[in-house]
Formats: sequence, structure tokens, C-alpha cells
Amino acid sequence: MKKPKSADNHLLSNLLTECKRRNIRIEKKELIPLLNHPAQTVRYQAVLHLGAQIDSRNVSSLIKALDMPFEKSHHAIMSLLRETTREELPDDPQIWKEWYKKLPDTSEFKQMQY
Repeated sequence: MKKPKSADNHLLSNLLTECKRRNIRIEKKELIPLLNHPAQTVRYQAVLHLGAQIDSRNVSSLIKALDMPFEKSHHAIMSLLRETTREELPDDPQIWKEWYKKLPDTSEFKQMQY
């Protein structure tokens, strides 16, 4: 993927934010390429949109998003993890990462990924 200009990153980030605010659903086929976008804010917002579509294939992306430096927003990611996995783990990114790491490779959350 060609590195986008800073203004493009800002515009895309604002577009994703506005879609989220207006509850506009973005199709998975549009979001998945954004998970590897060069701009971290775009990747983060894409994972939130994807995670809101409650699907076991999203768990790996949500876990990876806990490594992003948006600590204030980790709560949103962990809420999506709770809803998707039906696990009631505390609001601690490290606990969620350890939980995921300990899952067997046969777990639906590890086998079904984007």
C-alpha cells in the first residue's frame, strides 16, 4: 500500500469517526484493508468499526489493537471483546492478551481470523 499523505490520513480518520458517530455501518470488505493502513489512527478506527460487527473473526484484530497507544480507548476495545467472546475479564489489556495467548490453536477465535 502506498503511503498516503498526512491530509489523506486526517480526512479518512475524520470520515471513520463521523460514520461511527452516525451509526453508519461500513462493510467488512472495506474495513479489512484499513487494518494494515500506515496511519495508526486509521487502523484503530477501522478495528473499532470491525469489532462493532460482533464476529469471532474480529477477536485477533481487537487483541492487536490493545498494543496501540490509545490507552484512553482501550476500554472500548475490551468492551467489544467482552461482547464478542462472552468472557468477563477485567479492563486490563495485559489480561486480555494473556487470555488470547493461552487459547488453544483450535479455538474459534484463533482459527477464524481476517
